[in-house]
Amino acid sequence: MIAEIFRLLAIIMISWLLGLLMADFLRRRQYYGIANFRIIGSNTRYSFIGIGAFKWIVTKTFYRHLNQNIKLSATPTLDECTEVRKAMTHSEWLHRIAFWLVVTIGIPITLVQGLYRQVVPLLLLNVILNLYPVLLQQYNKRRLDKVILGVKKHQLAALR
Repeated sequence: MIAEIFRLLAIIMISWLLGLLMADFLRRRQYYGIANFRIIGSNTRYSFIGIGAFKWIVTKTFYRHLNQNIKLSATPTLDECTEVRKAMTHSEWLHRIAFWLVVTIGIPITLVQGLYRQVVPLLLLNVILNLYPVLLQQYNKRRLDKVILGVKKHQLAALR
């Protein structure tokens, strides 16, 4: 049982490592053109799938210490907002790549090895540890875009 849990977590961790490498590679390319791609379009759907509860878990537990690059000050500048958005996009892509690596490589390998009992737990872990972070990043980027728009309007008003 414990060996199965470690195997599942190892698959997720390896997918994160590969996702990190691929996301760093993509960061050096012009991939930000697709940085606005959203899986879910409306706030109603976000609340339906429980993104608020997931956000609470991330912000109120030890997970909040994992990515310190995604924090805004009390009065953010446009540059700060832009840098945080880039960090969010990078994190989103890391999890997105890791999710697809588990789906396309981890689950088929698990099936080929005949470990059928581990497929559903692996899929659930993949959704919780990779897909939900992607959705949370997209949700927060949508909110950050409103902040960026407000900062730009404030700067334009100050120039007049």
